[in-house]
Amino acid sequence: MAELLTYPDQRLLQISGLIRHFDDPGIDEVIKQMRETMQEHNLKALSAIQIGYPYRIILFKKNGNIEVMINPVIYGKEGQRIKSLESDESLPGAELEVERFEVVKIMYQDREGKDKFFTAKGEDSIILQRKIDMVFGGYLFDKLSKKEQKRFFKEYGNYGDTCPTSFVKDKILTALRIFLVLHFLLLLFSWTKFASFVLNYNTALFGIELIWIIIYALYAKYETTKYKNCTSCQGANVFGTSALYGAVTLLLFGGSWLLKSFLQ
Repeated sequence: MAELLTYPDQRLLQISGLIRHFDDPGIDEVIKQMRETMQEHNLKALSAIQIGYPYRIILFKKNGNIEVMINPVIYGKEGQRIKSLESDESLPGAELEVERFEVVKIMYQDREGKDKFFTAKGEDSIILQRKIDMVFGGYLFDKLSKKEQKRFFKEYGNYGDTCPTSFVKDKILTALRIFLVLHFLLLLFSWTKFASFVLNYNTALFGIELIWIIIYALYAKYETTKYKNCTSCQGANVFGTSALYGAVTLLLFGGSWLLKSFLQ
């Protein structure tokens, strides 16, 4: 029997890898340990990541037998989203209310690699949605609102590298946005005495804004690699956002020189 990982073990945050080679004998050993762990803890279902193996494997008790689900994905959802009060063996002592679908359609491969399909309803649907979430590095608290997550982490503690409810990079960007708006407004009134300084310090302002953007890009890159919920898509957004704000800064810089030349 393998060790059952529990919160806040950071191994549970891993996104499990796709099984491509079904002739790998190591898969049988993982399944064997999963079966033993299920029997020891009297579990209805178990994801491989819960015993430390980042493989897309779920074992599920179906009609009295244990079904091996390899590479499971939800390809269809039916019914309304319902409130579900859930607990999990990897999150001992916690009971959280989250939203689930009443019915889900799941596609997976069996041990021989053959495609199979299963329509899960009721309790089966809820359990399999939770286990598939874990396969992809998701946890019950990921489905909570930001306010509820804060309450959860206050009570149970934090991983230290989970995705926070707010990002520092967003605060840096918000401050930059306010600064650029003020810069633009001062340019609009640069012909007046109180705002004319914006033209005289054009180069200095451009330098400050450029450094600001670089700081944002570097810190945002750091956050997207640190936190599990920051994906490569978000990393691409960092580059795009930096480029966009860089273009705005260049426009303000060029516009300042044109206004200065015109007013002189």
